[in-house]
Amino acid sequence: MKISKSGFTIVELLIVIVVIAILAAISIVAYNGVQQRARDSKRTSDIGAIVKGASLWGTDGGKTFADMNASGAGSAIGWFDARYSNSKSVKEVLVDSGYLANSVQDPINRQVGGSMASAYMIARCDDSDQTTRVILAKLEKSPSQPVAQQVGRTCTSSIYTDYVNNYQMNYGRLIQL
Repeated sequence: MKISKSGFTIVELLIVIVVIAILAAISIVAYNGVQQRARDSKRTSDIGAIVKGASLWGTDGGKTFADMNASGAGSAIGWFDARYSNSKSVKEVLVDSGYLANSVQDPINRQVGGSMASAYMIARCDDSDQTTRVILAKLEKSPSQPVAQQVGRTCTSSIYTDYVNNYQMNYGRLIQL
């Protein structure tokens, strides 16, 4: 009488382990891509909400960015939710007036200059223009078009150029009050 042994050989076990490892690696890479796209989707949605909120704020009150008295030099320039020199942030002005939800914030919420500030920035499009701003964000997956094409015009202010180049902002929308 012959006794047969049942079970897996070491080669079969190694093949199963390798296949599981490969599937796990593929899943992790796919999951990271999904998270990145979700964060970028939130950013573009937030930018749209900011544009809409600022436009309604300006239209309802007949105001320009100079009237906002927020952020850099009171003229609505700089980090979207950072305070500068005792003035409110642009985010605070829009939230306090009811034109924007408080949840508008970069999904990663980067630390900037010792304070929490989102990755959203506001710049003048042209140095002398008080009615137009560009709201900028840095998407993790760069858009196919440069910011100038997204905005629909060439902006010439040094602040705009600085934000796009030095902070690598690659997504923008024009706000006109």
